[in-house]
Amino acid sequence: MGLNNGNDIIYLGKIEDILEMGTQSIFMTGWNKLNPFLDGFWIKSDRFQYFKPMKNYTDLINDLLGEKITEFFHLPSVHNKLAEVSFQGEKIQGLLSVKEEQKQYTYQTIEKMLLENDLMITALYNIRNLSFIRAIEEEYNDFLLPNQLKTLIIRDIITNEQNRKMQDIVIKKNMEVLEISQIKNYEQEWKLSILEDREDCDDLDIIEEEIQLNYRIKGLLSVTEEEKEYIRKDNIFQENLNLFMNMDIRGLLEQVELETHLPINQKDYDYYSLYQETVKQKLKKQRFLS
Repeated sequence: MGLNNGNDIIYLGKIEDILEMGTQSIFMTGWNKLNPFLDGFWIKSDRFQYFKPMKNYTDLINDLLGEKITEFFHLPSVHNKLAEVSFQGEKIQGLLSVKEEQKQYTYQTIEKMLLENDLMITALYNIRNLSFIRAIEEEYNDFLLPNQLKTLIIRDIITNEQNRKMQDIVIKKNMEVLEISQIKNYEQEWKLSILEDREDCDDLDIIEEEIQLNYRIKGLLSVTEEEKEYIRKDNIFQENLNLFMNMDIRGLLEQVELETHLPINQKDYDYYSLYQETVKQKLKKQRFLS
């Protein structure tokens, strides 16, 4: 599905022309030269911008909605704009974002930070092991970072985020204050699975009874009973779970539609609303709430 002409789309020009310009360059890391539809790439001019090709309509909506959900939880998010480039005469549509670069901060991934301080056992961002949160709380006399990480964990549990790893979370430091930098990449969210070993399902025609009886939410299933106890007893975890229980998913989708002029059909509204209600019921049933 292409972007409608009525949208405010940023045109970046031809990739071939950008490559020939002395003042700009494309960073090929992560970019498939033969098929740029597969991966995104960085463009460097006066600032770093990242272009992510649109693979399908569902991923596009997930990414735009994901930004709104991150902001709903009072976390910093990358800001996506609809954009388009040309490559070998073919239009490539997707999302454009600007990398955060502030001189007063130093930046590093949380993976590197934990490894340098011998606080991490595994490099995987695994919700089944929240020990790194406790380690950060003990190591740093700064509750902003651990509280932000707890909030991010809840955000990722309820959206069924399956693709975020330690190396994807960037921490910025100013003096002795540590905090999360821009969070990005939301396309692999809000997806359902019939069984744990099967592919995700994007069927917008499913009904409530089918979700309740047949579908699984991996993010919730991955949390052990021990970690649930930790979540139940922690005020920050509970505050964010209760925040989600009152979240207006339709209102967030309306914001996306208003700001991008991207038409979101009724099936999408119904799907995300039904999915949120399903997560809320499962949170209660699986005893995440105190």
